[in-house]
Amino acid sequence: MPAEACHLRAVLAVSLLLLAGRAHAQQYHADAGLQAWRQAQAAGSGGGSRTSRAPARAGAYYRVSQPTETDAAVEGVPQTSQKGELVPVPEGGFSEEGGAEYDDFVGSHENMFDEYGESCESCGECDGCDACGECEDCLEDDPTPWYGSGDVTFLSRSRSPKLIFSRVRQTIFVGNTPIGLDRPVLSTKQVKFDFEPGMRTTIGRNLFRDILDRRHSVEFTFLGLFDWGMQTSIRGTRISGGGANFGSLLSDVNAGGIAIGGQMLGGFNGADEHHVRSMSDLNNYELNYRIRRLPGRDRIVAGLGNSWTRQCTPGIQGSLLTGIRYLSINEQMSFSSRGLAVDQGSGDAFDFSAAYRTVTHNDLVGWQLGGDMIAQECQWSVGMSCKAGIYGNSSNQTSFVQSNNNTFAPSVNSFFKASDVGVAFVGDLGLMATWRLTPRVTLRSSYDFMWVQGIALAPQQIQHDLNNPPRVNNGSYSVFQGVSLGGEYRW
Repeated sequence: MPAEACHLRAVLAVSLLLLAGRAHAQQYHADAGLQAWRQAQAAGSGGGSRTSRAPARAGAYYRVSQPTETDAAVEGVPQTSQKGELVPVPEGGFSEEGGAEYDDFVGSHENMFDEYGESCESCGECDGCDACGECEDCLEDDPTPWYGSGDVTFLSRSRSPKLIFSRVRQTIFVGNTPIGLDRPVLSTKQVKFDFEPGMRTTIGRNLFRDILDRRHSVEFTFLGLFDWGMQTSIRGTRISGGGANFGSLLSDVNAGGIAIGGQMLGGFNGADEHHVRSMSDLNNYELNYRIRRLPGRDRIVAGLGNSWTRQCTPGIQGSLLTGIRYLSINEQMSFSSRGLAVDQGSGDAFDFSAAYRTVTHNDLVGWQLGGDMIAQECQWSVGMSCKAGIYGNSSNQTSFVQSNNNTFAPSVNSFFKASDVGVAFVGDLGLMATWRLTPRVTLRSSYDFMWVQGIALAPQQIQHDLNNPPRVNNGSYSVFQGVSLGGEYRW
């Protein structure tokens, strides 16, 4: 036999042996790490009583699907694997030839807290990771880009800065010397607002993720439908002086009247009753841009008894926001009186009444900065939020004073109106807690505190001397605080 023919036969034989060995390796030894892991599992469960923990790196797992006979022959996947079985990936990953070269896949695509964490099977663009090979492209689509929350909020409003409405006329004696004394009996201290129900709602849209794994979103928030209202009154006693009998209540507001025996009667002076009624409302609108740091991905961890468990990654999340805000605070207040004066000489009686009504409007517009810090656990979280901003306040007040003294004294009718633009400050502080029911539904509660400085309040517009020119006092403040209960949903 010629030497060339012998060499050709030897080369063909070696080639056939190499091809057969490669096919055998593809069919039964596609993953040496998989074979070693299964042998360790079989050895650990030999007694049937205890299985040791698989020594695998957290998060380094891949899913083995149930193969068909054709798939097993082509892809080299053992037919003994179970559907949905999770096995450890070798440190270097897998290449298309079965080697440990590809290391881009990092475990489960799902994430308990991250709405971007949908798996390839649910992205709707392919039939699984093995079919389309575009897992990263699937993960770029956010399956729940929208989120919304609704809360029932109970807020109380602080009292206005102190202002005295009514005084009572008393006479005390020092020895045999009578001394007149006017003691305050009705002021803004008695004008106390209770908790009023309202609502807060937020609608947001996730925009994209940046290279630092931070989520950018835009959200609209409404807080309002609060209407506070209260009223209080005081009744005086009958006293005599200067030949007349009248009530003991008087006021610093001069609303007309007549001097009798050194006593001013009519309007709010010498009255038997004083009434104060106040109402207030609040509505808040915000459009913010938020950047939030996202939590880490969930982990799939090998456990005892050939079991796998999914564990979340607790941690601290934070966000920053900036945006525009519009705040509307309006107030109404009325101070009224009724009285009866009797001439002790003739016995003639003269009734009188008076009312001071004022309405204020505050429209605050400005830019705010804020953020929050949240300690996130698997099912619950606690955190704190804050916001602050400088605003321009367009405020105005309208007042009307009317007295009806009949023939006892001249009547008074005065109308005041004024407006001004000033600078205001709004600061918010909130403490919050959440409880996660499902991946899309979360219950939440919070304590809210808001300070508003530089606004016009109705009681501060009352002028003691009606002859002064109209003005707007917009240097007052108000504090709002209360609790909220509600929930959040993502879709």
